[in-house]
Amino acid sequence: MLKYTFYFSFLFFFPFFLFGQTDTIKADNTYFRFKTENDAWATHKASDRYFSNGIRLEYQPKQQMFNGKGFKKIFITLPQRKYQKTKVGFVADIRMYTPEDLTTPVPNLGDRPYAGTLTLGLYGVSNDFETASRITTEYQVGVLGPAAGQKKTQVKWHEFLAERGVRQPVIPMGWDSQIQNTPAVNIRCEYEKNTFSPVKNIESINGFEMNIGTITNYVALNTQVRLGLFNDYFYNSSGLKMRDKEVHTPNRKSYYAENINRDFQMYFFTKPSIRFALYNSLLEGSPLQNDETNYVIPSDELNRLYYNVEFGYALAFRRISLIYSQQVRSPEFKTAKYSKWGAITLVVGMGGK
Repeated sequence: MLKYTFYFSFLFFFPFFLFGQTDTIKADNTYFRFKTENDAWATHKASDRYFSNGIRLEYQPKQQMFNGKGFKKIFITLPQRKYQKTKVGFVADIRMYTPEDLTTPVPNLGDRPYAGTLTLGLYGVSNDFETASRITTEYQVGVLGPAAGQKKTQVKWHEFLAERGVRQPVIPMGWDSQIQNTPAVNIRCEYEKNTFSPVKNIESINGFEMNIGTITNYVALNTQVRLGLFNDYFYNSSGLKMRDKEVHTPNRKSYYAENINRDFQMYFFTKPSIRFALYNSLLEGSPLQNDETNYVIPSDELNRLYYNVEFGYALAFRRISLIYSQQVRSPEFKTAKYSKWGAITLVVGMGGK
């Protein structure tokens, strides 16, 4: 059933590939981003514990398709400035969560519930190159529960591996106890600002993030540090070399002309964050459900404050980049363990040189 994930992704984005390839992007920075997250991509032994799998697809088309349609008005923007640019794109997201022990029909008391989500949405990036600041707003709708299809995806994938002797995976037995169907409505907003860049090869970006909806509700503080050869973080939203070099000299200390439109990028990054969780339907069950879910973590067992650390490295050449990272998250509830997973991200500029 893993193939249906890719069929879904292809059908969702195929019309936009056709649309985007028939015109030049100029400085529009049209791109496609594919990100796969899985505990199998981490350096430790794969375990299918807690966050098990995720696929995220983004497509930012040429912006003329939104002109006169009011799409950009629904996104939060920075105060109007001469060099501010707001970009709108499409997003599709799939998430899978499992307990540590997959062999029981119902998770052991104190283990994580099974849960799966499938969402589609729009995102808007309000970017101000002059002040090195950015606001990203994202709206997603979809479903949490069996309708997301994560039971079939994981079971069929494990059966596929077992049949071919790749490894001896455990066939998950407890998906019938997963968090039940409920609408997934999610709004995420993140503000980022360059706060420290003493030389062209070092930069620090601080951020504040807020997420509200029927799935997760939290506020977070984060800091991203990059070391190496990279493009200015606020030059565009993809980080890639742009087809047309559209540059002015901003009045800020963190501006370095060498970090504009590099052909080659190679850098290390780390992004620690601390979150305060208000509500988490992936653990507690959805507040919208009239009936009790099969298995949930009681609200008083949640750790409202936890941290997350992502670190990795990136390689980019002109209009394509490949990023590998790992994440470590502290326990989200009292009986939980630390969770770890890896991610591989591919970003491709459409129609660029």
